[in-house]
Amino acid sequence: MKVKEFTEYGFEINIIFKEELSDEEEDKFITRFLIDIIEKNGCGYYGGMLRTEFSGVIADHTINQDPKAKQQQIKELLEKDLVVQTLTLGKIVDIKNENAFEN
Repeated sequence: MKVKEFTEYGFEINIIFKEELSDEEEDKFITRFLIDIIEKNGCGYYGGMLRTEFSGVIADHTINQDPKAKQQQIKELLEKDLVVQTLTLGKIVDIKNENAFEN
């Protein structure tokens, strides 16, 4: 067994939308987010959404990949999304650590 073999990296995400999304815009954003961000990058998402805000945790489910590079790639994709006004990404942590998201 390797050290940190079972480490699962992740980070908090918070998105503020430019304006309140209609039902159609919300559905389109969720579809883009889940397919283009989560699935294509081998991640999982745990969180929720309001009409003006989207927040939760993105977990990297891949093995032996650079979590900083993955976070940067996700950041760049989300910054291009036209409905995103503000994007905040938290520090990369081992999400299996019970204290990972305590301030």
